Amino acid sequence: MKIECKDDSSGSSIRNSILVNITFAPNSEHRPWKWVWGTDIGHFAHYLAPKGWKLVNKSGFTRAKTGLFVPCGIFVGPPYTSALYGPPTH
Repeated sequence: MKIECKDDSSGSSIRNSILVNITFAPNSEHRPWKWVWGTDIGHFAHYLAPKGWKLVNKSGFTRAKTGLFVPCGIFVGPPYTSALYGPPTH
């Protein structure tokens, strides 16, 4: 899988101004996946790594107006595990 994210400066907030393109690959091992953006990447990495999830691809962009770097990435879990919906909880 591959993720590409870039700025769409027409939105007023970061969430409304991200363009995301995800390229899918065959999932013969039935692995769950989750895409995240912004500061959530570090939070998810901390929460998911001990559970066997890996950050398999990442991208990002720098906002022209503010200089803020906005990362995005795709995490993939162990085969045949349940998908993660919503933010991780501790």
